Amino acid sequence: MSMSSNPYTDNSNNLNKKTSIVNTNTYRINEMKEGVKSRAGSGLGSEARAVEARAVEARAGETWAGEARAGEAREGEAREGEARAGEARSGEGEARARSSGICGDVGFSSGVGRVRDQVLGGGSFGGRGREDDGRGGGVSSELRSANAHSRGCAQTRAIQEALDTLRGNVKSLVVSGGIPRISSKSLTSLKFYREYVAKNQPVIITGCLNEWPASKLWSMDYLSKILGEEKVTIDFTPDGRGDSLTPDGKTFVVPATRKVRFRDFAHILRSPKPNRVAYLQHQNSNFSKEFKILHSHIKPLRFAEEAFSAPPDAVNIWVGDQRSVSSLHRDPYENIYCVIRGSKTFTLLPPSDAPYLAEQEFPLAELEMRRHEGGTRDCHWRINPTGQKVRWIPVDPDFPKRIRADAKCLRNARPDLISPLRCTVDAGEVLYLPSSWFHQVSQTTLTIAVNFWYDMEFGMRWALLEYLEHSTKIGSAD
Repeated sequence: MSMSSNPYTDNSNNLNKKTSIVNTNTYRINEMKEGVKSRAGSGLGSEARAVEARAVEARAGETWAGEARAGEAREGEAREGEARAGEARSGEGEARARSSGICGDVGFSSGVGRVRDQVLGGGSFGGRGREDDGRGGGVSSELRSANAHSRGCAQTRAIQEALDTLRGNVKSLVVSGGIPRISSKSLTSLKFYREYVAKNQPVIITGCLNEWPASKLWSMDYLSKILGEEKVTIDFTPDGRGDSLTPDGKTFVVPATRKVRFRDFAHILRSPKPNRVAYLQHQNSNFSKEFKILHSHIKPLRFAEEAFSAPPDAVNIWVGDQRSVSSLHRDPYENIYCVIRGSKTFTLLPPSDAPYLAEQEFPLAELEMRRHEGGTRDCHWRINPTGQKVRWIPVDPDFPKRIRADAKCLRNARPDLISPLRCTVDAGEVLYLPSSWFHQVSQTTLTIAVNFWYDMEFGMRWALLEYLEHSTKIGSAD
């Protein structure tokens, strides 16, 4: 095509000549031509050929990022040619239909919808269906799909930017300062509530167990003497990992549970076996139900009861050695965790890390412990499926290689983006663990602890955390 002094006029003339070729579709062509002429008046007439060509052939979808093809403009099957994005930029006059909103970028602007509705007329052209070439409905579908894809990409970017901002704020406001340690001497219930509970901030409190009889009396020898014949619920595992996933990341397994005399439990801890780990950790307020003889040895802490305005929902006792390790989880409770003997090491993650942990449903199974035939004291283990499912977290910040790296459950996990906090709580100290904080716990020696669970408030904080998880779904498995 030769260049002229006024390419806008030349292209308008070309459009008039082509209009006469497709006179059988006069109504739609005239409607389209009037739209193009009105745009030509604003300095964009050179782009009219591509609008008409797209209206007749609508061959969208071949290269969304850089090329919009303009198809046939004849009544029969003669082709008029293609209008490429490069020709429009070179000034050759073969422009794309920018006046109608078709972009040279990935996706389309809102003008595509107007071109589609005006020119294609909902899949028919001048009263005659486009089913002849089998593409009429597909074009409209492809345009809608491209628009949806573009909007989805924009929403994903916006969500990721919001998550990055949230993670940065949590690091600067909560994580960077670590977990503070304060003395109980200066702690009032009002201060505890305002500075820690209201802010959902973990804190270690020292000196508040000094008046407990348990702090002076409890040892394994003393408990064996007081509780010797009392039967208590003990959890057994082959490796010390109760309530955790199998190494292939496919099944969530709960421990084998047995009623055992406390004297025998103490002996098992003193004489450990390679494939049998016992842990007193059955929860469900096990201290309230099975250790009534020890109730007078402890008492709820006043600052906590006043801050939470209620007695605890449950009181649990924990007794185990260094082989017992919990997996990452969270509880719907405000947790006051009191270490009486030994020490506990906590790894804590703020609730805002939820999108990176790939929490999902797993088949639930139960461990079964059996003695080998022949009278040996060794055990062998069996995993029994229950047919139920449970939601759990496959990420392990302390033992990241425990679950196989190629496990499907880790496909959407982002452990590189989590913000773990670690602390050790020694004998006589208390950890306030706020509701919804993720945590896993271990110990380096035989440890005895008691914790109080207070009901959490299901208010705005909980609602926002639920929204965060359901709106991102970064951690959900395929």
